[in-house]
Amino acid sequence: MRIRYAIAAALVTAVVLVITGSSFQDASTPSETRGRLHSLFHSARPGPARAAHFPGRQGDASNADQAEKLNSPVAYDFVSIDYPTAPETVFDGINDHGWIAGWFNFTPASSPVGDTPVLYRDGGFQVINIPGSTGGRAVGINKKGHVVGAYEDAGGSEHGFEWDDGKLSTIDFPGALLTGVQGINDSNQIAGAYLEASGNLHAFLLSGGAFTTLDFPGAAGFTSALGINNLGEIVGEYKDAGGIYRGYLYSGGSFISIDFPGAVLTAAAGVNDKGEIAGWYDDANHQGHGFTMRAGSFTSVDPPGATDVFLVAVNNKGRTVGAARDAQGEYHSLLATPSK
Repeated sequence: MRIRYAIAAALVTAVVLVITGSSFQDASTPSETRGRLHSLFHSARPGPARAAHFPGRQGDASNADQAEKLNSPVAYDFVSIDYPTAPETVFDGINDHGWIAGWFNFTPASSPVGDTPVLYRDGGFQVINIPGSTGGRAVGINKKGHVVGAYEDAGGSEHGFEWDDGKLSTIDFPGALLTGVQGINDSNQIAGAYLEASGNLHAFLLSGGAFTTLDFPGAAGFTSALGINNLGEIVGEYKDAGGIYRGYLYSGGSFISIDFPGAVLTAAAGVNDKGEIAGWYDDANHQGHGFTMRAGSFTSVDPPGATDVFLVAVNNKGRTVGAARDAQGEYHSLLATPSK
């Protein structure tokens, strides 16, 4: 049984530690598992009670073959800000104020605590308490501070939620076995995914109280919506007929595939109002990397020394969030800001 901290509306100040060397070492996670875990609870990886500055800038592709296909890469400065005492923290959503939605987890057997959703703002963490849940993840936030995500109840069922300054609303797609909410825009339009009895996963849009199912044409039983901007454009991932997970953009009623050059897996997870997209991909060696895409040009985003990096949201200032794994296999939050 997992036990959650009953900390309601508590602000916890992050401990800051400047790191002058590489913070992450090699580890591996199967790419297919990563894609599936991002379907409902949205994130497959979650770090400790510290914040770390990663020196240097990253803007180049991970290898020469991809570098030839990338144009005008963006340089980033990296910071990790982790929940105090928790070995794992993930950032999953960021708004234009720089407020961040995310979650932390305790992995040691001596502290069996489930995933706990948090809001990070003004230098502190606020735990989002979901009564009766055994774990949850905050994965999206709009400019008003409305937070969305997913939680698991005592019976093992997963539900979406929206949280507004202490007011919690459960979101379930009608008739679905499981529901996960992934993104919210400033008009309170919500994007997510649901699992039906057949085992197929579908993306959805919730707007004005009405649900609309969204499936990439020809998808093999898997389409997930991971982010939405203020234009109503949605990004996510789908599985094609060959079993490959690919990213997509849904705009103006049409779907467009997104594939990082040379990747064996791509997921588009966040999109801002300028059309900039953040996500992650696996290279030919099944190593995970973050990426951003501007006007069709890709940038591979990896903090120095990091492994299994993923990005899941980008705001209108180009700041993007996600996580990266260390040598112990634990995930640390990641905030990447375009270098000036």
